[in-house]
Amino acid sequence: MEDVVEFESTHRKTAPPSHVCVIYDPKDGRIVHGHIFVGKGKGLFGPDGRDERERETLDGARRNHGDVSRLRVLHAPADFRFAPGAGYRVDLKAGRLIERDSVPQERQRQKTTPPPRKKAKKKY
Repeated sequence: MEDVVEFESTHRKTAPPSHVCVIYDPKDGRIVHGHIFVGKGKGLFGPDGRDERERETLDGARRNHGDVSRLRVLHAPADFRFAPGAGYRVDLKAGRLIERDSVPQERQRQKTTPPPRKKAKKKY
């Protein structure tokens, strides 16, 4: 999840509660889709709204990515907040969201540089 929205209000001293739900690949912890539900009250925003939040997040993943049958759902703890500018993944052993930079160095994808271009021979 690269795009994270932060909220500020001139009317409240504290931000409204939020619930983070992500859909991830259980093979590598890559987050495929996520949703942040912001609000308070009953229903979707209440303690009994977990199943509804999951359903809505899965529906969004299905609309954007197709088949989600091999993917899994993670509900972050109520006090979880994304750090600005950070990418995240699911730590498969711990079952929690962690910053993507926390991936051990040997497991990070290595960048490959393309081979240098050959200079074209001039024709006289």
